[in-house]
Amino acid sequence: RTRRAWIGGAMVVILAAALAIGRYAFAPPAPQHVAVLSFQVPDGDPSLRVFADGLMESITGRLSQYEQENARLVVVPASEVRKQNAKTPSEARQKFGAGQVVEGNLQAQGDRVRLLLTLVDTIQASQTETVTVEDQRANAFNLQDAAVERLAGALKLRMRAEYLQQARGQAPLAPGAYD
Repeated sequence: RTRRAWIGGAMVVILAAALAIGRYAFAPPAPQHVAVLSFQVPDGDPSLRVFADGLMESITGRLSQYEQENARLVVVPASEVRKQNAKTPSEARQKFGAGQVVEGNLQAQGDRVRLLLTLVDTIQASQTETVTVEDQRANAFNLQDAAVERLAGALKLRMRAEYLQQARGQAPLAPGAYD
């Protein structure tokens, strides 16, 4: 009789352990929150500040289009980043749960602009990838397309080819952003 009780108890423990392991093994992966912070610009150039704000808005919007093909991806809206005044990767992690943050630096020389984007892992507090794109200021759409495609690669996002073709060359989300 004690042997049966012992075997029954062992079976209950094994079953409970299997259920616990199964729940974690088959749980959906945690969301991948990504925030794009306001881009840095040299002091004294208000037109470049407006240009940088437009790029930040457009890049955030374009990255959010990848959410449909990447179920874990959650892109924090640019309006929330501004509203919560998140300026650093640690603030983005604290305010939005962002595991990855895009920081940017926009520079201009004559008609050319260079956008340096850094992907930061907020958990490890380390830079994981740096993307540099440059073009004529008048080619803002090409600049944003190149930036988004390179960031998507760095984030290991996937998108169907037909969606990529539709997204290339789209007008900015804020039409006057580049004026």
